[in-house]
Amino acid sequence: MGRLVRCLGLVWVAGCAVDVSGFGGDAVGSDAGVDLGRIDGDPDMGSRDLGVVDLGGRDAGTVDLGPPDLGPPDLGPPPYCNGQDGLVGCYTFDGASAYADESGNGNDLIGNSVNPGLGAIGTALWLNGSSSLFAEDSPSLDPSARFSVELFLWVDDLPNGGQRRGVLDKNGQFGIFLYAPDTIRCSGGGGSAETTGIVVDRWTHVACTHDGSTVRLYVDGDEVATGTGGAPGSGNAALHLGEDSPDGDDQLVGRLDEVRLWTRVVPPEVIRASADRL
Repeated sequence: MGRLVRCLGLVWVAGCAVDVSGFGGDAVGSDAGVDLGRIDGDPDMGSRDLGVVDLGGRDAGTVDLGPPDLGPPDLGPPPYCNGQDGLVGCYTFDGASAYADESGNGNDLIGNSVNPGLGAIGTALWLNGSSSLFAEDSPSLDPSARFSVELFLWVDDLPNGGQRRGVLDKNGQFGIFLYAPDTIRCSGGGGSAETTGIVVDRWTHVACTHDGSTVRLYVDGDEVATGTGGAPGSGNAALHLGEDSPDGDDQLVGRLDEVRLWTRVVPPEVIRASADRL
C-alpha cells in the first residue's frame, strides 16, 4: 500500500479507519500510490488488488464432498455352485472336502481309490479304472420330468471293441457313457443323443439336457446331436461318477471336473459360458 504518514482525518484504507482530518486529504505520501477516493466512509478502492486476506492461520477445515459416484459395484459372474434355480449337485473338487456337494443340497460323494489331479479349473478327481465315486440317492437327485448335466472330461484311455466307460450315470434315469472307439452318448427317458470324435489327453466340456421329449448333447459349448425320448421318470439308484450305476463297473480311466446337475433345462448360453471357462 506504500508508506503511511501520521493521519488526523478519517478515511478508509483497506477496511481500517484512519484519522487524516486537518491535513486536507494529503494523508499519504505521494509515493504510496493509493487512491483514497471518497472520505465519507465508503471509499472507492478502484480495482486495486489488495492481496490475500490473512485469517491469522485459522484452519477453515476440509470440505467433505462425500464419496465419488462410481456407479453400481461390479459383482462379477454369478456363483458357480449356488444361487441357481434347480441346481441339485455341484462338484468343483476344489474345496477342503473334495467330495462335497457345493450346491447346498447335501449330495456329497463317497470315493474310493480316487486321487486329486490337475483340473480344467483348479483341481479334478483322477479315476484309475478301479475307482469308485458316487452319491446316495436323494429326492433332489430325482429329475422326474427334465434334467441337465455338464462336466469337464479328460480321457486317458478310450474303450476298445464292445467296451464302454461310464462318465456319469443314475441307473434308469440319465447317463453319459463313452463307447468304442471315440463315441460319447447321453441318454434319458429311453432316448439318446451321441457324437464321435472324443480324443485322449485333453479337456472336453460335455453337457446334456432333456426337456421331457428331446435329448440334446453339447460338446465344448456347441450342440452336436439330438434325440427323442420320454421323461426320465423317477428312480432310487445312486448317482455314480466315472462308472456305471448301480453296479460300479465300466469304469473310466481319466479325470472329471466342474460337474453340475439340474432338475431343469438350462439354456445354451449357460452351457457356452461354462465351456468358455477353460
